[in-house]
Amino acid sequence: MNPQKSRLDFGPQPDPIAFLQQAKLNPPRSKAVAQFINSLSQITKELEAQGTDTARFLTVFSVNLVSVKKISSADVAATVSNSQEDTSARVVEKRIDPNKSHPLRQKDILEIIGPTLHGEKFTSYTFQAIVWKNNIKEKPHLCWQSETGGLTLYSAELPTIIRKLSKSDVITARNEYRKYQQHLRASKRNKR
Repeated sequence: MNPQKSRLDFGPQPDPIAFLQQAKLNPPRSKAVAQFINSLSQITKELEAQGTDTARFLTVFSVNLVSVKKISSADVAATVSNSQEDTSARVVEKRIDPNKSHPLRQKDILEIIGPTLHGEKFTSYTFQAIVWKNNIKEKPHLCWQSETGGLTLYSAELPTIIRKLSKSDVITARNEYRKYQQHLRASKRNKR
């Protein structure tokens, strides 16, 4: 007997807001899923009312439903119980090897971007300024740092993010980083 795979696929990528609105019209049977969708919809409305672009927070992704016996190959596992006693949802995040999720070093990104970005020199200093200005090292999906120090790796999506910056963004990051570095040097001199 062949094992059957359960699979949930979307055709064209749906608009996340429209998807949530439809989910509210035809609520799921599980209270946990209904609560999650309601909470996500409410947060989205609040963010949009504040002028926040929620497209950056909501994304469409492929979902595959498979047997729990195959959970070891999943990146993230979400479970929902249809039991009346247990209405909670659980999400288990699988740790991923940073060499796979964050394969790029600074020198790799410099090579990918090239010597200029929007007509401005793109050097290691410019890269460090952009990373500092945009708090990249504080964003685990973009940057991984070894706990023992010395090794910093970046996500493969970082070059795309950097290319999307405007010329003004690059110049501002470099200028503000220069001022920040000058302030640090002055502080060190004053402590001596």
